[in-house]
Amino acid sequence: MSSFTTYFFGRDQSNSIVLDDPSISRFHCELTVNGDDCLLVDANSTHGCFVERNGDWESVKNSQLKLTDKVKIGRLSGLLKDFIKGEKA
Repeated sequence: MSSFTTYFFGRDQSNSIVLDDPSISRFHCELTVNGDDCLLVDANSTHGCFVERNGDWESVKNSQLKLTDKVKIGRLSGLLKDFIKGEKA
């Protein structure tokens, strides 16, 4: 049986992952995790979500990713798994 966990990212204190940065929207994106597989959905944020592919940043709106993918949420970047742990650059 699969176990899904959904995290909500944004500046608003009601999010499960609060990112206190002006480049982050109040309700920026959501991430649904099942093992190492993830679905990242941008919530029409102002500064977007990006994944690093071959050294370039690719904009994502609704994308299947891995926890080990490097992402940029607003201007904060790091591995998805580190965002969940609260460690971001």
